[in-house]
Amino acid sequence: MTGSIKQAVKETERRRKLQMAYNEKHDITPKTIEKEIKDILPTEEILNLETKPLPKSKTTLEKLIKQKEREMKEAAEHLDFELAAILRDEIRILSKKAKV
Repeated sequence: MTGSIKQAVKETERRRKLQMAYNEKHDITPKTIEKEIKDILPTEEILNLETKPLPKSKTTLEKLIKQKEREMKEAAEHLDFELAAILRDEIRILSKKAKV
């Protein structure tokens, strides 16, 4: 174990002891959070991304890639990183098809 890992484990144990003492003093019983699992993106948005047919000409495909790049940057600016990641993956796929 490296020194930094030992230090991190030691700090975690210290904090855990403090939290347990606080919980006991204030009669708190920790509970697990139960939430339903939700989709990252709304269904409509996913359908819009998946149902568009791919253009056959290389110039149209390159225009689509540029459009997706703009959408990805805009999504990142709005802190919508999930959408930006999906768009990034689409751009990679489209770029491979454009090279073929």
